[in-house]
Amino acid sequence: MAEIDAAELARRLESRTPAGIASQVQELIDDGTLAPGARLPTVRDLAQELGVSVGTIAQAWGLLREENAVETRRRGGTRVVDGQSDPAAYFRGFGSVDLHACSPDPALLPPLEEAAAAALKHPSINAWSREYLTEDLRRASAQDLPYIPDRAIAVAGGARGLWLAASVAASPGDVLAVETPFDPGFLETARKMDLTLVGVATDAQGPLPDALQAALDAGASAFVLAPSGPFGSQHALSEERADALQAVVEQADALIIEDDPWARWWSPRRQASPPAARTAASVFSTTHELSARTSERPFSLALTR
Repeated sequence: MAEIDAAELARRLESRTPAGIASQVQELIDDGTLAPGARLPTVRDLAQELGVSVGTIAQAWGLLREENAVETRRRGGTRVVDGQSDPAAYFRGFGSVDLHACSPDPALLPPLEEAAAAALKHPSINAWSREYLTEDLRRASAQDLPYIPDRAIAVAGGARGLWLAASVAASPGDVLAVETPFDPGFLETARKMDLTLVGVATDAQGPLPDALQAALDAGASAFVLAPSGPFGSQHALSEERADALQAVVEQADALIIEDDPWARWWSPRRQASPPAARTAASVFSTTHELSARTSERPFSLALTR
């Protein structure tokens, strides 16, 4: 395997920060300048050539290891990883996976050039008033909704949609029933809203009617659930269980908030109006849907992101 000369590599690196060095070395790997199997200089040699500390190079090599661009072996030095090899061979366990952002890889997201160009040509672009959901977007998102909402608004993601729904359904000091398990981020938000949370146990078919009844008896003003079970591996709401929950909800003056990011793929059928068994609020896939209904004033509100 070829060994990269420290002075030669240093001449190709302009940055003197760990992140910058790692980024520029990654570029050299991507364009083939540093071939798979090539042995990088020792941290001491490269640090001396660049005029930086040994710790700076060690951090840079660490960043490259996190990206599986290089590997360090005892007595074997740091070598460029073969990008065509099995990635599993370099997986160091889930402890190495950063879940803090909880966001998808940008490379997996759809391109936005066409949408951005269309937005610049929209008639309302220079309007003084704010349009929370354009008619074009409402029509485009309607095909992904399992039913037609009465009203619609665009929000910056499902988390904000859930927060808005909870703000409408419950006031500080109120009790909120929540399916378990559920999104930890929303649970933390609800606690910061000074809401008392009561867990509603689930089984393979969804929330248990008796557990929901107990939560409503405890004073819950709303029930939050995820019909397609994205936060648990044990269940998705069945039609039979939905009917059973409906019987419980109909006896209570409470809202239901559905967080359903997988509904586009999971929802069994399209409906013209919000399902009675899911009496109050929903959140769906690419569009986050909030439908709300009380015994006195039924309505639905789509939250699109």
